[in-house]
Parts: sequence; structure tokens; C-alpha cells
Amino acid sequence: MTSVATGRWASRWTPPHDASELQHILTALSKHQRTDWDKVLSALDVVLQGQEETSHHAAGRSGSGPSPAYEDAAELAEHFRIALTELTNRGLSDHADAHADVADLIAEARELTSKEPTDTLPPPLFALRRMAVLTLALIERLDELRIVRGVIER
Repeated sequence: MTSVATGRWASRWTPPHDASELQHILTALSKHQRTDWDKVLSALDVVLQGQEETSHHAAGRSGSGPSPAYEDAAELAEHFRIALTELTNRGLSDHADAHADVADLIAEARELTSKEPTDTLPPPLFALRRMAVLTLALIERLDELRIVRGVIER
């Protein structure tokens, strides 16, 4: 094949991925869910304070303490999983992992989100609380670094 502009031979273009790799990428993209921050903040209130109607902006700071059981722990965990994935991606894309504390939070979030949820068993309460505390810590730290803005108010 020759290039019209230069009259030189040009190599034939080859796609950067084969069909199976492209299918894997498309499958992963189709599973992507946008973060509903209102639901995440409500889940933080329920898990960290045990209240449905606590101010979202004060999540984890006061209240009567965590609720011993949750009506739908799997749903709460899914909100945290989606939020942690987005926060991790934002932190990595903006190089927030250059800060040691953020790198630790991101590593923990990646560990938690890499495990596939089971459809048969709800997550244990300690795991749900761990996800909630980590979500709140990442939101606050990325907010301080001006990477994620407007999720919480000061």
C-alpha cells in the first residue's frame, strides 16, 4: 500500500486489541455504574451512625453509633463499591497516590473492590463498616487535595 501524500509505502494498520480483548473491554464498560452520591452519603449515615436522616455532610462524625443490622447490607455494600471504584480511579488519574496516606487508602480500596460480591450472602457487618469508613476517608482526603469537590460540605 502507498501513501497518497508521500508516495511511500506505509504499513497496514492493525488494531491494538484482538476481538476477545475488545469483548472484555466492552463487557467491563457495560458494567460501569455511575455513582449516586446521595445514596452513598445516605449509606454512610446508616452504617456509621445508624440513622436514616442524619445530615449527609456530617456522616461519621456524631450520632447514636452504628446500627447493629441493616435491612439490605448487599445494597449498601454495592453503593460503597461503586463509590470506592470511582474515588480510586479519580485519585490515580490525578496522581493523588503520590501522597503516602492516599496511596494507602487507594490500595485498601482496590483490595476491597477487587473481591466479587456474592449473591447468596450479604457482606459481614465489619466489612460493610470498613467500606464505609474507607469511602468517607477517601472522599475527605481527595476533597482536601481538590480532586473531588462538592461531595461533602465543610
